[in-house]
Amino acid sequence: LVKNCKKVATFTTNPKVETFALRLSEFASNKKWISAIISLLSGKAERNWDDNAISKANSELINIITRFKQDLLLSDFGDIEYKAVNKKYQGELRGVSNSISKLDKAEQQAVLLTMLEDLMEA
Repeated sequence: LVKNCKKVATFTTNPKVETFALRLSEFASNKKWISAIISLLSGKAERNWDDNAISKANSELINIITRFKQDLLLSDFGDIEYKAVNKKYQGELRGVSNSISKLDKAEQQAVLLTMLEDLMEA
């Protein structure tokens, strides 16, 4: 987990994901790592937490985890030129896009992430 957190922190362009990854990587050495993450996600210091802050942190956690997973998977691809891939595989990309176009955005992301995770494990 620490290795993956450091990979994401180095790769991501999202400052919130970078901070999340760095704070998550502290889980073994810092007893306050959970508080640090809740404060990041809620935008409030621990002394100012209330039910709304916890709810906000909970909903933000889903978004941050999704972005964290995307950045972790993308970090394995190094210096791929995505414009060249898009040009070379236009037909294939269009076919995949058409196949999942009737799904809502969250379902599309779930399908694509699942496919990518399956490929990364192979």
